[in-house]
Amino acid sequence: VNPTHNALTCPPTNEKRECNTQPCPINCEMTAWSGWDGCTKGCGSGLQYRYRAIFQAPAYGGTACPTNIKESRVCNTQPCAFDCLWGAWSSWSPCTKTCTDNSVGTK
Repeated sequence: VNPTHNALTCPPTNEKRECNTQPCPINCEMTAWSGWDGCTKGCGSGLQYRYRAIFQAPAYGGTACPTNIKESRVCNTQPCAFDCLWGAWSSWSPCTKTCTDNSVGTK
């Protein structure tokens, strides 16, 4: 209301005050998972790992961060090939015949 002809000014029709001054909760935010690392073995079941990190830590009662920041999976499960390895020759066996009629011995 505007005063006219030297009338008194009216007091304000509303007042303001601060309220709810506590900070808002901040929830945890995680980064995206990384790509999978290389396999720890070329064959015979190795492991691969991937990681993520905390992007925003929780505050003021916000949602907590998950505890799993590392994941693993099995990789290269095919059996490993083995090179052929021979041991030393054994001793000769006894001859199969007592004379030279095509007798043979074996190792």
